[in-house]
Amino acid sequence: MGWSSYDSSHIGFGALVWLAQIFYIICFIPQIVENFRQHSERGLSDYFLIGNLNSYIFLAFDIFCNQYPWPYMITSAIQLLGISILISQRFYYDFSGLRARRFFIFYLLNVIGALLMIPFAQAHPHFMGEMSAWLVIILVGAGMIPQAFKIYRAKSVEGFSFLFITLFCMASFCEFILCVSLDLSLPYLLYTVQDLIMFVVFVIQFLLYAKGASWYKKLMH
Repeated sequence: MGWSSYDSSHIGFGALVWLAQIFYIICFIPQIVENFRQHSERGLSDYFLIGNLNSYIFLAFDIFCNQYPWPYMITSAIQLLGISILISQRFYYDFSGLRARRFFIFYLLNVIGALLMIPFAQAHPHFMGEMSAWLVIILVGAGMIPQAFKIYRAKSVEGFSFLFITLFCMASFCEFILCVSLDLSLPYLLYTVQDLIMFVVFVIQFLLYAKGASWYKKLMH
């Protein structure tokens, strides 16, 4: 089966595809607003940003090489824009110190590397699509696990938007249903399952560390 079995005229599948894409598009807004409100990106781990940047890069390769339905192609570009805004905020609010400059160079090298891979992806779309699908799983974990560890070490969720991760995982839940319904690829299924597991981890962390009189307000940021 797979995406070849997807019929955009099917109301249920079409609704899930669009609902997932809407969640993916708007999920960045709460975190961007949270960073702006605090004039800081201290709630986000650099490894979380790097992992997400690279996961979206390879997700874009996966989507285009494997010819996903066109809504995914539009959303892929918006996701890259969203993570780019968060990364821009990271350096706008803090570009002092050797550590920040090293991470800036690392971000830049990642982008250059992605651009250099475009000709290879055009020449070998099947191989690049399959490889990218598996790399997305690894890179999502490489971003979310350090973020969870950062929260655990600081014993604080300050600066990390619960609404950001909630909307993202609502999109993943919609895609999980699509995976099961359309018998999509194993990497795609594992990607959505991993997102949902990490969402549970973040919920537990918010319950543990977003305490006090402003608990509910912190939870919804």
